[in-house]
Amino acid sequence: MAETSTCTARACRAVTPGLVEACPRCGARVLTSRRVRILGWVLLAIGLFLVALMGYITLQTYDSFVRPGTSTAGGSRFTGNAEEGRNILNIFWLVIAVGVMSVVNGLWQIATGRRNLVLVAVSLLVAAVLVFTTWETTEALKKAREAEEAPGRILEPPPIPSGANPDKPQ
Repeated sequence: MAETSTCTARACRAVTPGLVEACPRCGARVLTSRRVRILGWVLLAIGLFLVALMGYITLQTYDSFVRPGTSTAGGSRFTGNAEEGRNILNIFWLVIAVGVMSVVNGLWQIATGRRNLVLVAVSLLVAAVLVFTTWETTEALKKAREAEEAPGRILEPPPIPSGANPDKPQ
């Protein structure tokens, strides 16, 4: 395959045959097809690692999250409720989706020597959903643990009887 250089400026994205230092149209930085293919191999390796590792972890913990409170074959037990288990599994699925998108991006870059901005945008969207879901789940777990630790806690102060002075102790 012939070596090409692709402009990194979003407005330009010109493809120039051969190796050049800067875009002949706009002067912006360029990425060579060889460099994009190398980065594609890196993306492929990262994606396969994520999918394999999170897939294994998901398979090992799935029963525990789906049926909270029951012991798994390894003896571990998830002590949360079913909703918490689903939320944690959703995070696992999203990490696997990030890995799959990394594999797809890597394969595209290896095959074409160019980046696909649509795939990059979809990958960033999946990553943003992962970050939001992780934050939301973490906050929900914190609230559940706080409620568990103080079950008799009064959330609002008791009402003041009519005619009583709240500033003066009784």
